[in-house]
Amino acid sequence: SEQSITATKVFIMWSKSALFLIGFTILFLQNRVLYDVQTLFVIIVIFSTAMNLFDFIIPTFTVVDGRAAGLYGNPNISGKTIALAMVAGIPAIPARFRIAFILLCGLGVFITFSRSSWILWWSGVLMLGFINILTNHSNKFVVFAFSCIIVMGSVVTVGYGGLVDVFGGLDLDHYLTQNTSARIGMFSFEDQVLNISGNQRILLASEALHQGSLNPVFGQGLAFTRDVTSWGHIYSTHNMYLLFWAEGGLVGLLLFLYFCETYGQKRKGK
Repeated sequence: SEQSITATKVFIMWSKSALFLIGFTILFLQNRVLYDVQTLFVIIVIFSTAMNLFDFIIPTFTVVDGRAAGLYGNPNISGKTIALAMVAGIPAIPARFRIAFILLCGLGVFITFSRSSWILWWSGVLMLGFINILTNHSNKFVVFAFSCIIVMGSVVTVGYGGLVDVFGGLDLDHYLTQNTSARIGMFSFEDQVLNISGNQRILLASEALHQGSLNPVFGQGLAFTRDVTSWGHIYSTHNMYLLFWAEGGLVGLLLFLYFCETYGQKRKGK
């Protein structure tokens, strides 16, 4: 069936991702190559941000109007890649340039208009501030407070639509679409009403909860939410917890939570 073919593809993709994660874990344990790998991540960030800027001004690679994606094609993947590479590569940046580096990453992430990527960037900045790696300042509290100011400032600026006026003042508003305008006013009631993407995610979440409840033990099967015929929607759940609930039921959700908890405990142990 179509779902079986999709499930096979998803299984292969997840297997490759697991092998990729294991390979990188082994790689990072080798101190002699750690700096080289971190430098590679810095190069990835700079190149990806440059390509995103190009793709935003002259849409070439993106598959979504108004949202930059660079060579990744998918804005969500592009934004997450930059946010994660920022955290992985920042130790290779001299301390006096690290604030500029995270702001550059923030620009590259912002123009993807991927809300999950924004959250990932905000979380990364807070984490880097908490572990006192953003600057060479000796006071950990000061560094963390500074990272909080950066995050809160960008959250307010993005969330309440002030950037729409900035784009208009700079005569750049023609780069915005109805969807991207709503995304940078996501805390504004008027923009939220027009936010088709946000409303669509509510619909997908409701559908995922319903499908999981139809078979609460084992769910509807692997790749169910990726099969348009069975799922009835073009997009999947946009949420890993809901995805495992809909496709794996209580068993799948518990396995996913167990993996997250086990991985977290091992990280703490190190």
